[in-house]
Amino acid sequence: MSIARSMLDDRHHELAVPRNDDPLYTLGTIGSYKVVIICPRRPSSQASVIKSLSATLHEKFSSVKYCFITGVGSSIRPNVRLGDVIADVGQGELELEHVSWWKTGEWTELPKTLLAILREVKLHQTRLGSRITEHVDREKSAMSATGSISLTADQLEDFLFKANYDHVENSTTGPDGNFSRHETLRSSRSIEKPCGSCDMSQIINRLPREKRVHCGMTASSNQIIIKNALERDELGRHLPDDVLCMEQDAAGLTSALPYLLICGISDYADSHGNDSWKDHATAAAAACVREILLHMPLHAFFCHGIPGSGKSVLAAAVLDHLIEVFHPDATVKICYIFCRLDQAEQGVLGLMSSILKQMCQVEQSLPQVLQDLFDSHSKQSTKPSVDEICSAVEALVLMSSRTFIVVDALDELEPGIAQHFVSRLFSLQYQTKANIFAVSRSVYDIVRRFRDHGSIIMEHRAREDDINRYVENNMDQMPNFVHANPVLQDKLKIEIVKLTNGMFLYTEHLIESVRGCTTNRSMLRYLDTIMRRIQKQDADHTDLAIHILIWAEVTRGSLTIKALQHALANIPDEASILSRIGFCHLSVRECFRAQKSKWFPDARLHIAKTCLTYVSFDTFNSGMAQGKEEYNDRLLLNPFFEYASTGWGLYARVEADLIDSLHFLVKEQNVAAAAQVYFQRIPQITLSEFAAFKQPVGLHLAACFGLIEAATFLLGTYDLAVISGHENMVELLIHKHADIESKDSRGRTALSLAVKWGRVSIVDLLVKHGAKVNFYDEDGHSPLLQAIEANNEDIAQLLLEHGADIETEDSGWRT
Repeated sequence: MSIARSMLDDRHHELAVPRNDDPLYTLGTIGSYKVVIICPRRPSSQASVIKSLSATLHEKFSSVKYCFITGVGSSIRPNVRLGDVIADVGQGELELEHVSWWKTGEWTELPKTLLAILREVKLHQTRLGSRITEHVDREKSAMSATGSISLTADQLEDFLFKANYDHVENSTTGPDGNFSRHETLRSSRSIEKPCGSCDMSQIINRLPREKRVHCGMTASSNQIIIKNALERDELGRHLPDDVLCMEQDAAGLTSALPYLLICGISDYADSHGNDSWKDHATAAAAACVREILLHMPLHAFFCHGIPGSGKSVLAAAVLDHLIEVFHPDATVKICYIFCRLDQAEQGVLGLMSSILKQMCQVEQSLPQVLQDLFDSHSKQSTKPSVDEICSAVEALVLMSSRTFIVVDALDELEPGIAQHFVSRLFSLQYQTKANIFAVSRSVYDIVRRFRDHGSIIMEHRAREDDINRYVENNMDQMPNFVHANPVLQDKLKIEIVKLTNGMFLYTEHLIESVRGCTTNRSMLRYLDTIMRRIQKQDADHTDLAIHILIWAEVTRGSLTIKALQHALANIPDEASILSRIGFCHLSVRECFRAQKSKWFPDARLHIAKTCLTYVSFDTFNSGMAQGKEEYNDRLLLNPFFEYASTGWGLYARVEADLIDSLHFLVKEQNVAAAAQVYFQRIPQITLSEFAAFKQPVGLHLAACFGLIEAATFLLGTYDLAVISGHENMVELLIHKHADIESKDSRGRTALSLAVKWGRVSIVDLLVKHGAKVNFYDEDGHSPLLQAIEANNEDIAQLLLEHGADIETEDSGWRT
């Protein structure tokens, strides 16, 4: 215990444990980690007690993540020397009986994090040498006052004798009755040599080297004690090559935690073995644990749970605590990210930029790394990339004494963005040891991502006793008939706990709602009457409420209040409204989503018709806006136009083709205005690409949204159907005899566009229906050259199979 204690950077207060509690505990820290050291109180019972230590540790310290079991072992391989350390990476336990062995117990893999750290320790050892001796010297310094434990390796001798040479006990005199040469030598050194009487010519010569950490397997046995080199070598021939040592203490160990067995080598399992290396081997094993912890990256703390369980409140409480504790220290940086559903600026670039901004705000002057970033982009009017922003954040974190990043509502990001953002946070933590606390709904992919990273994970939900206590504390606000009826109070608590199902936010809503009830019957059936109460209003208000709920639940993306007002044709006093429409909490959305098929059966049809009506207004019959200023003015004066232009086709496609769609699609100028908005939102299509298209008549948008029935009446060109990847639309156009060789203003055919956009199946469809493969557009490109430049082997092969000229030349006469 004393050797392990000396490895701690800081030692915490002793635990008050009952006298009948067998183990001894010591608490402290190594690097960034809190450590519990536990060992048997009575060494005489060690063999029986050690088997239960892991279970005891798990029971008393439920937050412990890993268990390291240290001890001493006997080397059975010539390359493993005294003072070396064996980290047992075998997937289970290897038990011995005579020269036979077998695997026992539940075989489970070591956590990936531990294996990765062991590889890093080994790599560091290969490049820079082992740090085990450095840590042992630390122990020696910490324990020098006691003088009771020998940790000084330079005073110990590492002799490996030949296998057929047995130990000779030390004697005071030689055969002639005089002091032996070995005794005289030992006396002159004033250090007792355990093998002082042994023949030094029987030692196997080996070059000196530093102590090492080996990764292999350990054979355990509490019955076999080998003290003979010939038996040792015989055993070694029967064991797998990666079994490096033997030990006794961990035999039959059962663990409730992932554990790593670490043995310091104290002897060679021969007759020359003694206790002189035991303290040093014990220290070396403890030093290896310290080295692993110092290499181990920080773990993110991840909290997940159902909607409304109080996760955001928890994140806010953590943030408040950090600010209260560290606020006076300017070297500590505290950053907070609140993820918003459907908020476009919350891509990875925006999120990491927010962290960078928060870190800079507390600085008295602009950090040099940020000044350099600004200078490099200001000259060319460019924006930093995600990599550049992340590098700047990393630099600032390294300049800080500590950094805390709190992330709330990860689940409200788009799945791809969430995964990318989490990866960036993990990378930042690995490089800088930043502290990360994140909360999210229990989304499988997010939870798995944190679990695979080795994060500390906690599932959070409102406990029944907390909800009961909250209801009890609010009973004084209940109607009088509740106060006078204890039985009703108990029933009310039971019903609320049952209905909330761990959703604390809903508890508050229920209590607030039942305050206005006048009888116990009306109160207990309150929950199932939300829609009925809406429908009890007058017709106009009922219609307005239902339509607002439809837009809040069904819309893709978020709507501004002004856009919603235009959609509802309801424009109240602007000063009394918020900026966006949405549910007050995700849990409320979940409630309405579960009932939407019952409450809003025609929601998508309603939205599709509203959008089509709006884009068909005469306001937009002037066609495309001429210039950016006119375009922006149009969106400002017509807040719902952007949403309607980009969303009508999505809802129309789900609800099948509407006659309303046809009425709109034949209005070429209105279609042109809507198409301009639609293509502004597709980053792959530049303004010059858009300008090259023919007049965007209704068929173009029908092709983009996949409206087959509408397109049947609006046959035209292929370009947007190809770019949008709607193979069925291209096939329809072919069957309706649309000109397959029709060219745009750049001389590109449907095949040219299909090659450019990498639409393999559409290329296949076009060439099978006779599309020409050997021609040049106005830029001097043939379809084959385009495919080769894009490194698209599949398309190039298709073109060659249908007669493409392999000797075709580009505008530079290159084949």
